Parts: sequence; C-alpha cells; structure tokens
Amino acid sequence: MASFLYKIGHFSYRRWWAVLAVWIIAIVAIAGIGSAVSKPFKDDFNLPGSQAVKAQEVLQKKFPETASTDAATATVVFQSTNGQRLTQGTNAAAVDKVIAKLREIPQLSAAERAAIVNPTRGPGAAETLSPDGKVAALPITLTAKLSGADTGVTDQTIAAMTAAKKEGRAAGINVETAGSANEAVSEPPAELVGVGVALIVIIITFAALLSALMPLGAAMIGIGLSSSIIAIGTSFLTLGTSTTGLATMIGLAVGIDYSLFVISRYRFETQGTTDYAHAAGVAVGTAGSAVVFAGATVVIALCALSLTGMSFLSQMGLGAAVTVVLAVLVALTVLPALLGLFKSIIFKPRVPLLWVPVKVHRRTLGQRIGTAFTKHPLPYLLAAVAVLVLAALPLSKLELGLDFAAQSDKAAIKVQSDAFGAGKSAPLIAVIDGGSGGDLKAAEKQFTAQVKGLDHIAPGGFVGPIPNSKGDAAQFVIVPSSGPSTPETSKLLDQVRDKASGIQQSTKAYVGIGGVAAINADFSHALTSKLPLYLVVVVGLAFILLMIVFRSVIIPLIAALGFLLSIAATFGVTVGFFQEGWLGWIKPEDRGPILVFMPIFLIGIVFGLAMDYQVFLVSRMREEHHHGESTHEAIRIGYRAGARVVTAAAIIMISVFAGFTLSNETFLKLMGFAMAAAIVFDAFLVRMVIMPTAMALLDERAWWIPGWLNKILPDIDVEGENLRTVPTPTTSPSGEPEPVSAG
Repeated sequence: MASFLYKIGHFSYRRWWAVLAVWIIAIVAIAGIGSAVSKPFKDDFNLPGSQAVKAQEVLQKKFPETASTDAATATVVFQSTNGQRLTQGTNAAAVDKVIAKLREIPQLSAAERAAIVNPTRGPGAAETLSPDGKVAALPITLTAKLSGADTGVTDQTIAAMTAAKKEGRAAGINVETAGSANEAVSEPPAELVGVGVALIVIIITFAALLSALMPLGAAMIGIGLSSSIIAIGTSFLTLGTSTTGLATMIGLAVGIDYSLFVISRYRFETQGTTDYAHAAGVAVGTAGSAVVFAGATVVIALCALSLTGMSFLSQMGLGAAVTVVLAVLVALTVLPALLGLFKSIIFKPRVPLLWVPVKVHRRTLGQRIGTAFTKHPLPYLLAAVAVLVLAALPLSKLELGLDFAAQSDKAAIKVQSDAFGAGKSAPLIAVIDGGSGGDLKAAEKQFTAQVKGLDHIAPGGFVGPIPNSKGDAAQFVIVPSSGPSTPETSKLLDQVRDKASGIQQSTKAYVGIGGVAAINADFSHALTSKLPLYLVVVVGLAFILLMIVFRSVIIPLIAALGFLLSIAATFGVTVGFFQEGWLGWIKPEDRGPILVFMPIFLIGIVFGLAMDYQVFLVSRMREEHHHGESTHEAIRIGYRAGARVVTAAAIIMISVFAGFTLSNETFLKLMGFAMAAAIVFDAFLVRMVIMPTAMALLDERAWWIPGWLNKILPDIDVEGENLRTVPTPTTSPSGEPEPVSAG
C-alpha cells in the first residue's frame, strides 16, 4: 500500500495543476447538481413494527381530527409572577389581554379562533390550569401545514404570537410559547469557534502561516463537496435536519487531522532531501497509509449504524461517512498538490518567537515523556485507568429519552413541567379499536377497572374513555407522575401494556399504547438490543484492520479495551453535566435525559476517531520496531515523532466538537460535548498514556501474533519498507533548517 500511495503523492505533487483542476471541476459540477435537485431535510424517527408506532397509526386513523401530525401547533403558557392565582386581580385581566391578542393571529380557522378562550375559566380549566392556579396552558392549532423542515408558519403569525407575549409581560405575567409559531433563536457560528481554535493550534504547531492554513483549506474542500453530495441525497432519501451539521462537525475534525498528519511527515522528510516530490510521496506513502486505515475504521463505524434498522441513523451515518471518505481523498491528493503549488514557501511566513531551527538531537518534551513511560510504566497506567473509572461512575444514573424541543421552546416546557408534573407533556395514549368484531364497551370497562388504580399515575391523570366521531373506537389519556424516561414511567408502561394484552385477548378489540413515553421506551429497547451486534461488527472489523497494520493481536486488544474505558468515562461526564447539572453549565430547562440514540451513535463515531490516533501514533512505533529497534526504543521514537502532532490534532478535534455545544439543536449540543469529552479521554489518556505504558509493560510480547495468523493476514507494507531509501540528505525546501514549534 505504501508504494501505491507514494505514487499518488508523487504524481499529485508533480502534476498539481491537473489534480487541482479535476477537484475544482468536480466541486462546481456536483454543487450545481445539488443545488438543482435538493429537497428539504426532514426528520423521520419512525420505528417500524413497534407497539407504540402501531398504536399511533390506529390513533391517526380513528381520531384524524386530533391525531394529525401535519398541522402546525403552538402552546401558550401563562405564569403568575406575583404569587397570586391567575384568576385573581391584575393577573386575570392580563390573561384576557393576551387572549385578545392571540385571536389576531392570521393563520387561524374560524373554529379555532372561537376556541381560543381564557384557559383559567370554564369547564376546561380543570385540564389547562395547574393545581395551584398559578400556571395555565393553552394549545393552539394553526392552518399552516408542516412539510419537512418547513413549518408553513408565516412571519405575520410569528409577529402576532410575539406581540401577544409582550402584551402579557407588560401586564405583569410571564408568557412563554412553544411550537411552530415561535421566534427562531439565532444560531451561533458553532463551526467558526472550533475553526478559530484549530487555526491557532496549527500555527503553533508549524510556526508558519501558510502551512497552518493548508489543513484548514483541505478540510473545507472536503466539507463543501460532501455537503453537495448530501444535498443530492435529499432528492431520493429522507435525510434528517442534523445530517449536514453532523457531517460538518466530523468533516472539520478528521479533515484537519488527516492533513496535519501528512504535512507533519512531509516536513520530517524534507529535512534530508531537496527532492520535494519524493518527500511528498514518502509522506503520503507512510502517514497516508495511517490516514487510510484510520479513515476506514471511521467509515466502518458510521456505515454499521445501518445495523440498527433505523433509517434516520443509517442516513446520518452514511452522510458523515461520505465526508470522511472525501477527507481521506483530499489528504492523499489535494494536499500534495497544494504542496506542489507552493513548493519552498510552504513553511513561510514564519511566526516570530515560535520558529526555531530544528535540532536533530534536541530532547523534546515528547521524548522525555516517552522515556518516563518506558522506565516506570505501571504508575502511569494505573493513574490513567483510575481517572477513567472515576469519570465513569455517574453512568449508573443514565436515562435515555427523546428530546427534540427547539431552544426557543425550552422555557415554556420547563414552566409546564414544574407546574403540571414532568409526565404532563408526555402522557401515555391508549387506543381501543372495536372494529372487526371486537367488544368496544367491554374493553373500555375492563381497561378503566384494571388501569385507573395503577401506581405512578398522576392525580387526575386518568382521562377517558373518549369516543371518536364514528363511535367505533375510544382513547384514554394516562398522565404518569414522573417524566417519560424515568424507571417509574417505564414500570407503568409495562403494567399498562400487560393489562392491554389481556383485555385484547378477552374482548377481541385492539388495545394499543402510544404516546411519547411509549415511543421512547420502544426506541430504547430497539437500540439497546442492537448494541451488542453493532459492537461485534464494528470492533471486530476494526480489530482485523489493526492486526493487519500492527501485525499483533495484543495491541488491537489493548486499543479496544482502552476504548471501552474512555466511552464509559464519556457517558459518565455527559450524564453529570446534562442530567445532574454539574457546575451549573447546562441551564435547568436544558437538562434532561440523554437522547436515546446518542450512545450507539457516539460509540460508532468515537471508536472510529479514536483509531486515528491509535494508528498514527503506534504505526510509527511499529515502523521503528519493524526496522530493528527494541520495543522500548520504538515506543520512545514513536512518541517523540508523534506526540506533538497527535496532541495538536486532538486539541483541534476537541475544539471543533466543543464549538458545537453553542448550537441551539439539542442533538448537536449533546454530541459536540460528548465527542469533545471522548477525545479528551481517549486521545490523552488511552492512546498517549495507557497504550505506550501497557506496551512497555508487555515489552516484546506486545507484538505477539500466532504464526498461522501472521501468514494469512495480507502484507500491505504500511511501514513503507520500499521507501526507506531516500536521496542524499541536503537542505530543507527553504534552504534553511525547518521551522518547528518553540514548545
């Protein structure tokens, strides 16, 4: 492989104009096609075959007037701020003023306009007014129809809703809204934050501005092209609204990292030759081999998300995988072409104070750390493991849920939950269908008798039966006493489903349980049941790849076990911040259960990304050991050569991911934090501490592999055996010693 990649790098350097021209033509052509055929993104979280989905389908069929999913809706929440009930004094007058303003909303049918009444009065107040009388909720259905990411809500409707809120607040009460008619919260430039930090890190690493901009430019090329390909995909696939954001997040991280690896090796090779095309070829042949295998592990992990059977996960994974493939191709072709374009000025202009001449025998910090790890490996190994175990402790409190509320909705949802209980916004909906000869009345009576007295139902939280217009079906609303992701609600759901199954058998009427809590439970079960298969496939294939790269069984085993520790620690701190509210960083209204599909997605992405550092750092150790160095000396050389670059790459990736915590999308905020934490644990503790210290403890046994296995594994020359002969050493491209970081 190294020889083949050498030819690619050498050709791209020498024929830089042709390579760049092909990429430019491809970008323009694919962008044009994407712009012409793209369709709106649409979130599709269906779970075919689940009990909850079937119940929702029956509800939509039997209760089309209330179960419609394409109508834009809004909820207006009124809250007293003076300690009095909303029905008293100035509060009552304030609510009336808001109601009058709400009736001015343009997108209201005549019936809905008439139905907008004071929620604190009349027979309906029992449902819309909180027990203490200080909070009321008013649902509104608009004439606008949802279509993908388009809500159909006009600016005039949003302005009218905003005016109603201002009217109430001016009158002395708090008014919050949730739903399609909310003002959009401005999205901070999450990508730019990470990019800014990444640029600073690269400048410090290379101590030269042009070479610092090159990895960033290469990453942008890959992201731009992948975004166009994803846009084309919307014409025949239902792609979620987070697909492009996730692809951008991963594309920035791996695109910069892969380019950083190749440029670092190029700089090393140019210290001994004036044949810069050869240096580019060697860089692509060696570091490029590591990039290919690192990228392959990421792609495997992302594509394997299709094993979950959930289309939205599969499609987001495929979208991100496209970005990773393009990042690899850019690092192998565009990057050496850019090196050929700029030639000897690649490491200019130099940054004052950071640039110092290379000292071949200079004892670097990486070399000192590598020496310490090989001399006294056990204390460092135990300390790193202890940190990971402590960070993983909150994992036992993990709650999984579905929370796709927009940032602008969070305040209203928090007020409602505090006033009505966490279960109010996520009731269980039971539907009884008497069609096909079922005894509807008997089923209604049995359901009421058997379910109404169950534990964990909120006071007054059992409503029904509510008949449909044809009289052949009925529904019950069951409000849990706790949130949709709690063990109590899970227990209640199991009990209700058990009762429903018995009633269905005795009455021959269909009895199904839907609602948010039921859908959440089915999602959790589906994903957790597929997790073992997913881990076997992803870790198994990656294990084989790592055995091919390192010609060892032990090193891939350490890599996999270290990953399990880092992912457990990641889940632990994520629970701590997003559920438990550590340090008050996450606002109370943003706290809650972890997104139900986040664990399997995080495992897939982080496993692939973790292997980037595994392959890049340890492949250099393998290269030195393969050419005669002892294990301890190979560790020291590999650590000295790769620690600084891996550190820079990890900081860049952490910065890119952490930037997405500024996003208003819950999924991107959560994934950004979790992936940043995962890289901290995996890169700095597992790859840079646990891996070298474990190898040092095992010494030559770290490279053990059965003879029969070594024979059947393909020999792909990752070490670049045929590239060891280089031209006579002379000077660097600048004619002077290469620039390096002052650190």
